[in-house]
Amino acid sequence: MQAFYAMAGGLLTGGVVLALLAMAALFGLTAGVMAGRTIRFDEGVLLWMNRRASPTLDLAALQVTALGNGLVVAAICVVAATFLWLAGHRPYAALLTAGVGGAWVIYPLLKLAFDRPRPQLFAWRAEYAHSSSFPSGHATLSMVLLALLAYTVHRLASHRGASVAAVLIAGTAVLLIGLSRLYLGVHYPSDVIAGYIVGFCWAVLCAVAMEALHTPRDRARTKSSAGITTGAGRGNAG
Repeated sequence: MQAFYAMAGGLLTGGVVLALLAMAALFGLTAGVMAGRTIRFDEGVLLWMNRRASPTLDLAALQVTALGNGLVVAAICVVAATFLWLAGHRPYAALLTAGVGGAWVIYPLLKLAFDRPRPQLFAWRAEYAHSSSFPSGHATLSMVLLALLAYTVHRLASHRGASVAAVLIAGTAVLLIGLSRLYLGVHYPSDVIAGYIVGFCWAVLCAVAMEALHTPRDRARTKSSAGITTGAGRGNAG
């Protein structure tokens, strides 16, 4: 029992610390963006990518960036949450829905607050974007969705290999979506990094809440199992 409590407490503490570190990184990045300290880096990366543009990369970037589109993320969330619900994993279905739903509220508010103009260094290779640039909505939504899906696989999978594969696939997809936004010219690198941090922070907080809600239930199950075992043992002894 003590080992169980220690492990649960360690997970919750680690999650909170991780979220706080992400918030600190976001504050530092935001301060740099607002002060103009990132502009040389931002523009240098975009111009470097633009010099390597090709029709093949244009097509690939458009296909990849579609994975982070709000409607696509919402559709994936609904399908995954429905599957989890029908499979009996209702807390994880609720976690996924609340996480993505919360991200839908958070990133537009941040865009409205910072109101950073989008880059205009070269002609965009994507559809016209009306919202402001900081943070990237594609980066935020894809990070939340895929991080929570990877967390769900980790908690439900019986084999460690499935957890590792889920993390690698999610990480690769999130990275490619962010790079596609830069290649298409619609975001600065700092926008995408900020989106990653916001999404990661929110996903971690959601996972911490999940762990906190499950710990009392697991504790009750452990006590119940211990009581049944003790009762059975006494019955056998009699």
